[in-house]
Amino acid sequence: MPELEAIKDQIVAVNGGKLADFVSLVKHLPDMLQEDETVEKVLEGSLKDDLVLVVATDRRLVLLASTIHGKDLRLASLAYGSIRFVQGYVEKTFWSGTKGYLRILDAELKETVIGGIYKYDSEDFARHVQNKIDRLKTSVDLP
Repeated sequence: MPELEAIKDQIVAVNGGKLADFVSLVKHLPDMLQEDETVEKVLEGSLKDDLVLVVATDRRLVLLASTIHGKDLRLASLAYGSIRFVQGYVEKTFWSGTKGYLRILDAELKETVIGGIYKYDSEDFARHVQNKIDRLKTSVDLP
């Protein structure tokens, strides 16, 4: 199990010099990540009424969700090979300006849409994850 401080340092390094706002979720990452797993991208958003932290590692996508008060923690892990499609997009709304969304479609065609993401972060995050998926598919397809 990796140390929490080491994970925080990785998040700061890939997140523009700042720790994720959802620190209450970050503290659960040592239980989710393997010792030599590396955090590559972090995204914060919401799913229905829950706070969501999405972490792209060198091996998989990790989703942590909880209520705004930090109760009812839910964890999910998706290997890149089990993700069919990832899309980041932005919508302009009348009331709240521009919001980003991340759409994930897994191998079983289950769709998850995470909203409330800061503007264009969702597109950058989705490109990163889709590139990992595409590279994995290419390496598997080659003889």
